[in-house]
Parts: sequence; structure tokens; C-alpha cells
Amino acid sequence: DFRKPNAWLLQARQNPASPQPGEIDVFEWPGRFVEHAQGEKYVRVRQEAWQAAHRQISGEGTALGLAPGYTFALLNAPHGGDNGAYLTLEAEYYLEENRYASGEGDTVQRIRFRVLPAAAVYRKEAETPWPKTHGPQTARVTGPAGESIHTDRYGRIKVKFHWDRESKGDETSSCWVRVSSAWAGQGYGGVQIPRVNDEVVVDFINGDPDRPIVTGRVYNAASMPPWTLPAAATQMGFMSRSKDGKPDNANVLRFEDRAGEEQVWIQAERNMDTNIKNDETHIVGGNQTVNISKDHTSKVEGSYTQMTQATRSELVGGDYELSAEGTLTLASANSIQLICGDSMLIMNESGDVVLQCNTFSVNASAQGEINTGGTLDLNIKKPGGSISFSPMPDQIKELVSTVFNKNKGNS
Repeated sequence: DFRKPNAWLLQARQNPASPQPGEIDVFEWPGRFVEHAQGEKYVRVRQEAWQAAHRQISGEGTALGLAPGYTFALLNAPHGGDNGAYLTLEAEYYLEENRYASGEGDTVQRIRFRVLPAAAVYRKEAETPWPKTHGPQTARVTGPAGESIHTDRYGRIKVKFHWDRESKGDETSSCWVRVSSAWAGQGYGGVQIPRVNDEVVVDFINGDPDRPIVTGRVYNAASMPPWTLPAAATQMGFMSRSKDGKPDNANVLRFEDRAGEEQVWIQAERNMDTNIKNDETHIVGGNQTVNISKDHTSKVEGSYTQMTQATRSELVGGDYELSAEGTLTLASANSIQLICGDSMLIMNESGDVVLQCNTFSVNASAQGEINTGGTLDLNIKKPGGSISFSPMPDQIKELVSTVFNKNKGNS
């Protein structure tokens, strides 16, 4: 019984008539019982049948009173130990009457018999063999009307065999049938429940028709593979189907093994959640592209480091906010340029700081100082110098419109 996998169902019984008690075993498998009480009864009946078969005595005589099913008492046997009551199991009579002619001989009366000591329990050995199936069969998965997945806590299913002319093809078509799995452990392994109308391969444990088990699944003309064959013969993988969904509603893990075009393709029909309990490492030998149609949130509880060997560009279509509870450091080996409309602040590696704007204000709520090691030119009564740069507002707006409208079209 798979519901009690650790139950020890071995039943044993000593045969007192054995010539070597405890030395000769009669072992029978399978026992075809799942309860200890059943096993005790079966082993007692089989032991009594074995004992009855080995205590039977055959003989021949002229006592015509022996009849099958009746007992008789044997007296004055050559061996005193043979005296006693016996049950007649079989009697074969041979009668030959005098033919009323000279030289024909006397009347003949003989009997061949088979008996058992009356004190022994008579059990006839089983003659009818257990029904057996020969080889696997295919069947169709069934379930209640309108239901595409029908199973129980053990992952079992109901099926309708092709030869079955009586069942309705619903949840009453068969007993619950266990389904084999490529990996079945104690709370871990693989789960793939055959769905209603799938064709499955059914075999029978020990050839017993009362113990069917699904050993595989097969495609047919009504249920074809998820990829067109043989054109896609290099593609391997798994494709599920959203319950009561359409063919394109599926979670997919697909491997393309065509030389030069190898690919691993994953599709989550709705959500995809990944839980990594320790480290995660990603290595990309070429380019990486990530498109997110809505929001993106990252939370790092430790340190966060990014390194870019070449150019790095960021484009924001709205506001950009950068906050730090501690020190915020912005460093460049060449120059730092802050440009906003007609205003620009430039800091370069030689130590020059240039501010270009239309108007500016410097306010200090307390005191302020301007210190210089050389001349401080405030350009009193004459215009100051200027630098040339190209304002970028229109370029940024155009770039935002181009990038994000293009992404929306590809989503």
C-alpha cells in the first residue's frame, strides 16, 4: 500500500508437518494484501492447503463403502500409527461382473482412493490463477465535466481505456491511478499532472489489473507537440498551459540546440519570482538589454558597487533625485560639467572653475568670504568675459521622446 510505504507486511506461519521445521521456506510474492489481518488469514489458508497436500495418502482396496466427503475409521493397520479416522477426498471404482458364461472369471470389485487424516484441516489448493495483463496500454485522462485538471492529494488521475465500452469518460471512469515521475522524493521532486484528454501509457504492477500505474505520456493527432516537428527538432524544453487558457498562454523553458544558434528561452505568462538564498553571479559575454514597461525598484542592504570600463549614459524622462545620508562625492579625472538651460558650471583637472549664466545670486545667512591668491576681478563698470556652449533642453526632450516611444512600440 503506497499510503503506508514503511509498513512491514511480511506474514509467516510454521508448518508442523514439515520434515525440517524452520529449515524449508515457502515464499510467495506478491502477497496481494495491504492489512496485517488479511495477511494472517491468507498465510494460514495457504499453509493449511500446503499441509493438506503433503499429508494425503493414496491407496487401493476392495472396501466399496468409501465415498468422497465422508470419513471412515481404519483399524488393524500394519503400522499401528496409521490407525485412525480419515476423510475420503477421492474414490475411483472399478467393477467387473460375472458374464454368466464358462471361463469368464469371477466378479471384480476394486477401489482406488485418496484420503486425508480427519484431524487435519482440509484446504484445496488454489487452481484459478489471478487475472494478469500482458504489457502496457494507452488510455485517455478523464475528469468532471468542464474541468481540465482532475487529481487528488497524491497526484493520481482517472482514465478511460480504449476498450472500455461502459464508463462515461468522466471522474467515474476508473479507480485513482498513480502517476510516475522522473523525480519523486519526500516533499521534493517533479510534478506534472496529466490533464483531461491527454493520452497516457498505463502499465500494471506485477501484471495485476487492480494495480494500474501511469508510466508515461504520448502525443497523438489531437494533442501535438508544442513545437513544429521535424523543423524544430533541435528545440527541447517544457511548455505548460494556463488552466483553460489559449495555446499562447503558457510558461515556457526552451533550449535551442542548433549549432551556432544555441539559446535558452524562458517565458513567464504572468509573474516570475526568483528566491536566491545566498550568492548570485551573472556573466554576460556580449550585450545585455533590459526593458521594463512599468516601475523598477532595487533595495541593497549592504554596499552597492558599479564599474563601467567605457562610457556610461543615463537618460531620465522625468525628475532625477540623488540623496545620501552621509558624504556625497562626485569626482572626475578630467572635468565636471553641470549644464541646465543657459547656465553651465565647469570644473576641470587644471583647477579652473567656470560659471556661465545670465544672472546669479549668492546669499549667506551669516558671513561670507572670497579669498584669492592673485587678482580678484569683479569687472566693475564693464562687461565680463563669456564662454561658448550649446544649451541642451531641446536635445534631451527629443532623445527622451525617441527612446521611450520606441520602447513602448516594442513592448
